Amino acid sequence: MKATSRRTPGATALRGVMLCASLGAAASAYALAAPDLPPEQHQGAVSFRTGGIGEDESKAMQQAAHQYPLELEFVSRSGDSAGGYLADVDVAIRDAHGSPVLQTRADGPFLLAKLPPGRYTVTAQYQASQLSRRVEIPAHGAQHVLFGW
Repeated sequence: MKATSRRTPGATALRGVMLCASLGAAASAYALAAPDLPPEQHQGAVSFRTGGIGEDESKAMQQAAHQYPLELEFVSRSGDSAGGYLADVDVAIRDAHGSPVLQTRADGPFLLAKLPPGRYTVTAQYQASQLSRRVEIPAHGAQHVLFGW
């Protein structure tokens, strides 16, 4: 005896709706992954992203900033490049006790970091010039810190 499967029009339509829903969910997940967003990195307990070179990546970083308690931005304030973004900035973050929390080089004009609430000292060095800022990360909300050379 030969086994046959019967498809009813309703079952076929339901499969089509389910397929469309699955494809829509996959597309949403892809959009949330933001292909222009640099990958998240980890150092100890800190998750961070660094980048923002090019218009698309810069927009993606700015849109993702609300997910991170600390946003650092690096700009030029002198010379022909005044007002422009900077990259290759060395960043060191220390907690209130002076213990290192994060040490990295920013690949672009933005560095987004997930830090627990508390007080920190952020030191940024661009070429031979170093700047430091004291930052307090609140329990709710975020801090934006601008470094300009």
